[in-house]
Amino acid sequence: MTYQLTVSPRTEKAARVRESGSIPGVIYGPQFKPVSIVLPKRDFLRVFQEAGESMLIDCVIEGQKDPVSVLIQDVQYDPLRDDVAHVDLRQVDLSQKIEADIELKFVGESFAVKSEGGSLVKTADVIKVKCLPKDLVHEIEVSIDSLKTFSDVIKVKDIAVPAGMEVLSHAEDVVAKVAAPMTEEELKALEEKPVVDVSQIEVAGKKKEEEEAAEGEADAAKAPKAAKEAKAKE
Repeated sequence: MTYQLTVSPRTEKAARVRESGSIPGVIYGPQFKPVSIVLPKRDFLRVFQEAGESMLIDCVIEGQKDPVSVLIQDVQYDPLRDDVAHVDLRQVDLSQKIEADIELKFVGESFAVKSEGGSLVKTADVIKVKCLPKDLVHEIEVSIDSLKTFSDVIKVKDIAVPAGMEVLSHAEDVVAKVAAPMTEEELKALEEKPVVDVSQIEVAGKKKEEEEAAEGEADAAKAPKAAKEAKAKE
């Protein structure tokens, strides 16, 4: 599936674009001269939510006849407002394979979780793949039905990927498992907080200060003698 996004060339400074409620960005790629653009915020956020960073987007630049096939390469956020501050769109060659990170969507039901009280532990959210742009998918479903005991794991090699897609992640990497519930002893140990003896900390601190002061006095006493010896050698 291909998504579409209409943008316009940018002539104003990025700060001015943000003030107007839009998002500044850039399109670049191996067969494309970099172009600064303005993205409508609402349209971009919708496409970003649906396509993510692993689905092709037909980017229509106002004033140009043909759309550009791109991927969302990078999204930068304003740390204070938690809002999108800048977007990089990367043009891709549809005839060349590319590498991409595909999200994992865990589905199904684990017996170890449902009946044994365990907790699902996801040790990976994405896998790296290589394929033609047309073969990219938004996400890959991973069934957790095979996690029947606490010793069962799901590895990268167990994931079924679409045709035409090569998995680059290490085959033996674990992506999901089930952790056994904590015992009463473990829970009790977590509840018990170590008691800190403040008086001991104060005594230790005072002792350290006294030691440092004594060392300082000793160094001060040695200084004139060292200077005198150095002068005598001259």
